[in-house]
Amino acid sequence: MNSVLNSNVEDIRELKRILFGLRLKYDTIDNEDLKADIKAIIQIGDKLYSELILDNRKTAAAYRFIHNYLPVVDRIVEKYNKLVVNDIKSRDSVDLKEEIRNSMPKIKESLKTYYESMFTAEILDIDVELEVLLKQL
Repeated sequence: MNSVLNSNVEDIRELKRILFGLRLKYDTIDNEDLKADIKAIIQIGDKLYSELILDNRKTAAAYRFIHNYLPVVDRIVEKYNKLVVNDIKSRDSVDLKEEIRNSMPKIKESLKTYYESMFTAEILDIDVELEVLLKQL
């Protein structure tokens, strides 16, 4: 039990660390549309963080979000910022920046959908409990 709790707490810390890194990178993004997408992803992460603080047992449902999806977004944003800061103007770098700007809205929507589906089973359980309670009244 204690090792599960420790693992859950470590997952929450990792989420917080990644969100902090994304916030730092967000401040240096030069494209307003990309900046808006990153802000929305950070807000999704913040909602998840709030959920996990209230009930750390939910970290199992959030594992892929914390350990796969957000780190990839973090690396993509870091790569974009390096291309901008170093002012690399090769055809490949211009194409990569464009691809990142075009892909981020899809990534944002996918993360939003994933976040919303993470706790769907829990919501269904609550709906069933409410239905039973209403019948009892």
